Amino acid sequence: MIIFIGGFPGSGNYHLGAALARSLGFCYYPVGWEGRSGLEMRLLFLRSGDAQEMPPLSDDARERIAKQVAAELPLLSKMHAGIVVCSPLVRESSRSIMFDAARRIGSTLTVWVESIPLKESATFIHRPKHLAATARIQKIEKELRAGFDPFTEQPLIFRPVGTRRQRVAAFRKAIASEISQQ
Repeated sequence: MIIFIGGFPGSGNYHLGAALARSLGFCYYPVGWEGRSGLEMRLLFLRSGDAQEMPPLSDDARERIAKQVAAELPLLSKMHAGIVVCSPLVRESSRSIMFDAARRIGSTLTVWVESIPLKESATFIHRPKHLAATARIQKIEKELRAGFDPFTEQPLIFRPVGTRRQRVAAFRKAIASEISQQ
């Protein structure tokens, strides 16, 4: 099984995906935010200090990244019981490349993690140092929303609520329920 988890920056999709992969014993495959690795993103933020200086990826770049993911899925599926792919899943063209490759391998599940309003986010409430990044995250999310292509097939929608631990538990339960129905 290949599970795709998408969401806008700050939604917690990467954290939830990693926790899900650990609990299921699946391979965790994070496609860095907008195709960039987590380390690359941290370096970009440290250097620029402003999200506006980091141009979003072009559609061609997104498709190249999706083709790389699609090319690696067959081998990973032979090595692991399942794969959890975390990606923003913003553009239909790059989504379809990955989804088509995954369907040729076996069953798939797509999950969209809704963004948490900052006033409800325990991370931002309990960790004021994250507030400095809020404006940058909101700018990035606004750009991604502007270029978002609606899903052609409805994904499972998950809206995180509660503490981080509660969100992870609810997410695992929702995915387990969805998998058992397939």
